[in-house]
Amino acid sequence: MILGSFRQAWDQAHTELGSQGSFDNQQVTITVPASFDSAAQSLTLEAAKRAGFPDNVQLLEEPQAVFYRW
Repeated sequence: MILGSFRQAWDQAHTELGSQGSFDNQQVTITVPASFDSAAQSLTLEAAKRAGFPDNVQLLEEPQAVFYRW
């Protein structure tokens, strides 16, 4: 439900960009705790799929996310 609300909020906030601003046309990365094992990561991807996220969703563990942000 949380992921679905993110998707809806994105589309509402970017309506002025037309189809280019649509959530479906974005490259989406979800950061997850490094402690997530493969089962937890699979469940996260399943939740994203059920929320209508694009098929190309990527997962990124928090330590990597911090590195890329820095």
